[in-house]
Amino acid sequence: MRLNDPAVVAAEYASEDELEGRRAACRYGSGPDPREVAFQALAEGAPRLVAITNGADHWQGLSELGFGGHASCFSAENGEVLLGKEFTRVERIDATGWIVFPDRRTAQAFVDSTISLRGEFPPFEGELRVRRSPYVFVADK
Repeated sequence: MRLNDPAVVAAEYASEDELEGRRAACRYGSGPDPREVAFQALAEGAPRLVAITNGADHWQGLSELGFGGHASCFSAENGEVLLGKEFTRVERIDATGWIVFPDRRTAQAFVDSTISLRGEFPPFEGELRVRRSPYVFVADK
């Protein structure tokens, strides 16, 4: 499975249930919206590359429960170096925050809608706090 495959992305949003599960990340999240940060960089009008990726601590809180993310060859940790080989200026913008799922059902719906995190939650009561670690890179030639 390649997460950048259009068929994989389409499958992730194939049903209303999956879309609703994904919306929980926005509804219960805090911190800057990486999409808005990227749109702002593009709106400035200069020809540039804008890329969004995650840091190593993305999904911290889920990994302790046995849910693993996927390894990426382009990450928050190496993005500046990789882009710096081709671009004269690279800016890394932190858009990190937290998602606080109010209950197990909401957290499970989110995991069920996310291809890279499939699995069953162990029983738990109360909230679940999960790290979201997106970074936006803006690179100019």
